[in-house]
Amino acid sequence: MENAAKNCNSMAEIRAEIDRMDDLILPLMAERAGYVAQAPKFKSTIEDVIVQKRIDEIAFRMRDEAANYGLNQKLAENIWRALIDQHIKFEQDEFRKMYGGDKNKEKDA
Repeated sequence: MENAAKNCNSMAEIRAEIDRMDDLILPLMAERAGYVAQAPKFKSTIEDVIVQKRIDEIAFRMRDEAANYGLNQKLAENIWRALIDQHIKFEQDEFRKMYGGDKNKEKDA
């Protein structure tokens, strides 16, 4: 599948299309964050939030999948790594809220 972006005739048209896409992306980001917020329930320590193997798995999968959409693969990988980095920070905050700020508190204690 190739890039589905239409040919625009002005900067205003480009901005309108970007705004339209942002409006479609935001609800998906909110849903993703909702799942990330649940993850601390299944982690024993805050250190368990960072799983490098999983980070790489997602980033490489998105990089490979990007080619199917005509998206620059390095751009896709970088975007997903940035997204994951921000979700890690969010999940760490959620972990602290869930366990009273004690980063070593066991989830079942």
